[in-house]
Amino acid sequence: MWMMWMMMMMMMMMMMMMMMMMMMIMMMNMMMMMMMMMMMMMMMMMMMMMMMTMMMMMMMMMMMMMMMMMMMMMMMMMMMMMMMMMMMMMMMVMMMMMMMMMMMMMMMMMMMMMMMMMMIMMMMMMMMMMMMMMMMMMMMMMMMMMMMMMMMMMMMMMMMMMMMMMMMMMMMWMMWMMMWMMMWMMMWMMIWMMMMFAH
Repeated sequence: MWMMWMMMMMMMMMMMMMMMMMMMIMMMNMMMMMMMMMMMMMMMMMMMMMMMTMMMMMMMMMMMMMMMMMMMMMMMMMMMMMMMMMMMMMMMVMMMMMMMMMMMMMMMMMMMMMMMMMMIMMMMMMMMMMMMMMMMMMMMMMMMMMMMMMMMMMMMMMMMMMMMMMMMMMMMWMMWMMMWMMMWMMMWMMIWMMMMFAH
């Protein structure tokens, strides 16, 4: 009986021990699992933190990059604007110069045209003067010729008149002579007749 009780006790003890052991194992398991979970959680937290920091860093980097890009773009735009302004200014200067050149050329052309016109006018005037001189000369020559002709005519008329006068004088002289001759003849005839009759 005692032995039986002892055995029972022992069995109970063993069972208790076993239970305790099992409990211990379970507890250990649970602890381990809890630890593992904690560790996992911690790791996850750490990872999350790291990721957050990384993300923050990345975001910062991205922001910085974007800012840099914006600055660069702004700088580029400013440069382009400056270049465009410079080009516009240059173009304006070039246009002004070209306009000046064109104006000068036009002025020169006008001056040349004026000179040409003046030359032509002078030539025409000279030609007109020459023509006038020629006409004057011709007129003078004609006048001289006319005068010469008139003089010649006058001379001829005078000669003719002289000839007529001479002829008239000759005729008068001849008449005179004839009259004298007739008178003489008459006288002689009368004398002769008287002589004849006197015989």
